[in-house]
Amino acid sequence: MDSLTIVKIVASGTVITGFVWGLVKGFFSIYYTVRETKNTVHLIATNHLPHVQESLNRQDTAITEIKGSVQQVENRLADHVTRFEDTKKFVDKINESLIQSAVNHIQDTKD
Repeated sequence: MDSLTIVKIVASGTVITGFVWGLVKGFFSIYYTVRETKNTVHLIATNHLPHVQESLNRQDTAITEIKGSVQQVENRLADHVTRFEDTKKFVDKINESLIQSAVNHIQDTKD
């Protein structure tokens, strides 16, 4: 074999080795990226999501308590409105009675 043939064989081997090395390196790069992504998703699912769920449950409880408080305030306000309306009617009746009494008194003094 002459030296040119040996150079061609070594060059071809180097190219093939480099190509295979690039494929293997690319495969492992993709593999590690997928593995890290899977680990990250696993950590989120096992660590963060339970905390998020717990927080949502606490907020649900707080909102339910607030809803109950608002309902109590609404009921009290309705009672106050009813009392106010009753007081207004009573004052109107007193006014009518006083006016009627004054009219009767005036008519009695004229006679």
